[in-house]
Amino acid sequence: MDIPIEISDESGPVKTVTMKPRSFKSGKSGYFASDKVTINGVRYQLNFMLIDLSK
Repeated sequence: MDIPIEISDESGPVKTVTMKPRSFKSGKSGYFASDKVTINGVRYQLNFMLIDLSK
């Protein structure tokens, strides 16, 4: 299952990033996404991590 993340600024949606399932070095599993986005003329790098802490 993929998880979409919508990036918005005050004028509305800018970009949608899709988080994909991932196994992390710690042995835990979860989701990860990395991308670049321009907001109000400024370029940013973004990283999202969701880590399953229940295991």
